[in-house]
Amino acid sequence: MTWTYTPGWLLSATGTTLSMVAVRTLIGDTDSTDQQLPDETLYYVLSIESTITYAAAAACDLLAGKYARKVSTTIGETSVANETLMKHYVDLANRIRAGGAGGIPGGTGGGVILADAYVGGQSVADKEALDDDDDNNQPDFRIGQDDFPGNESD
Repeated sequence: MTWTYTPGWLLSATGTTLSMVAVRTLIGDTDSTDQQLPDETLYYVLSIESTITYAAAAACDLLAGKYARKVSTTIGETSVANETLMKHYVDLANRIRAGGAGGIPGGTGGGVILADAYVGGQSVADKEALDDDDDNNQPDFRIGQDDFPGNESD
């Protein structure tokens, strides 16, 4: 398995190499003395995800799974808290998927926009406002559409 990272490639590489370096940068796997994922794994993740950011989030999920399997150990004064690493990568995956600080949800070229849903007509005032709005797409039918004044039965 190979591991490569050259910061200058972010400006000069193209295609899958650029994508791999971008994913590695997003997940923080840039230290050659502490390699997290091999190139082959990143290329695989890039092949199944639609954007670089989703690939980075998926890579974080892989790392979270890696550290979830390991137990925390203490040898002498050295301690390795794998559950902290697992939580870090879960949080990082969620932050990347959400667009991160100043990021774009879905990443470049993904065309994904995250938005809150609006459910109208939950109150009488909302219903009346929607009925009065000429720009609102009205349904083809409504309660009472066939009622005629003075034609009500007792």
